[in-house]
Amino acid sequence: MVNPVERLTAEWQLAPAAALSDLPYTGMAVMRWTCRTALKREFVSRVGDDVHVFSYVLRNSRATSWLDGRQVWDGLIPAHGLRILAPSSQPRWFAHSAFDSMQFHVPVRALREMVDGGRLGGARIVLQDPLYASDPGVTPLVHAMATALARQDQLTPAYIDGLAIALLTRLVTRFSVSGFAKQRLLFSRDPILTIALDCGFKDASHFARVFAGETGLSPRRFRQAA
Repeated sequence: MVNPVERLTAEWQLAPAAALSDLPYTGMAVMRWTCRTALKREFVSRVGDDVHVFSYVLRNSRATSWLDGRQVWDGLIPAHGLRILAPSSQPRWFAHSAFDSMQFHVPVRALREMVDGGRLGGARIVLQDPLYASDPGVTPLVHAMATALARQDQLTPAYIDGLAIALLTRLVTRFSVSGFAKQRLLFSRDPILTIALDCGFKDASHFARVFAGETGLSPRRFRQAA
């Protein structure tokens, strides 16, 4: 994985307020991007082929956002808002105000380990983009990471990586198709079509193919096996 801190610093012509790369277990890179004045400028990037990017907004800001050439947001971005960007996606945003956010660049292999102990081989992990929605389980973990990042000279990378693992576990459980769907299949009697629609799929067959690609079982067989 190309060092994202160096790449984004060069692309954006902006240095992160704090950053740490290549955490020992997850391989994650963590950055805090802070600008106290309204730059009113565009930021363009491309997510690497082998990473997912999680972005968390620490304070209210205003921006216009595009993803793969399509506008997805314009206006106030609330504090605690979360984005999840898939590998190879091309985000672009125009900052209308000051901003303060955390970014987590996570290798695909680390997410596979979280989903199923690395047994998925080359299966693609599908994560839902919350599009600046908040999650109460994510918020305290991100703020703990922000505090640890600010004190990284006093803490070991392994300790920070432990926080990162807790954060990834929550994100995968909440936002991966298999993680979210497993909870619904195990603890509700909702029809599979309802779960598929809630996961953002238009039909149950597409959902079943993605779920089976991540877990090795169809949703129906997973529910029966449980």
